[in-house]
Amino acid sequence: MSKGGLRFKSRQRYYAQSLIEVAVPYQPGQPAIFVPAQIVFAEELTEQCLFRCGVQYLTATKPRDYF
Repeated sequence: MSKGGLRFKSRQRYYAQSLIEVAVPYQPGQPAIFVPAQIVFAEELTEQCLFRCGVQYLTATKPRDYF
C-alpha cells in the first residue's frame, strides 16, 4: 500500500481499467473507509493459481450520499 495505490493477490480475475472500491483501514477499531480505485495492471500467477493486480486510487467525482 502506498499513497497512490496498492498491489494485491486474488483468486478472482480482475481486468485492467476495471473500476473498484477499496476498503482501507483508517483507525484501529473503526470501520474501514471506501476509496474509489482502478485496476492498472493484472497478471496471472499460474504456479500459485492467483492473479496479481496493481491499483491506483482515484479522486471521487461526487460526494457519497451514504456511510
